[in-house]
Amino acid sequence: MSHQLRQEDETETIPHEVVSYMIDHECSIVKAWRVRLKKTQKEIAEKMGITQRSYSAIENSKTNQKATLEKIAAALEISPAQLDVYE
Repeated sequence: MSHQLRQEDETETIPHEVVSYMIDHECSIVKAWRVRLKKTQKEIAEKMGITQRSYSAIENSKTNQKATLEKIAAALEISPAQLDVYE
């Protein structure tokens, strides 16, 4: 089961496991994706060219800028739309 996100010309999905983890653990979708992909904060931070501490702050933030979400999506190898559950 996947949750659908509406985009102008395409449909992106967020796996049920990601949404469930986010709800069950009261965490950000960024963290839920990272956990599902079995990546560490350090691995994602290195891909983004930032420290693990900086990445942790981003992951725990309630809001992030679009450019930041795009960088996270690239590091996670997912679509930026898959980080937006409110679209």
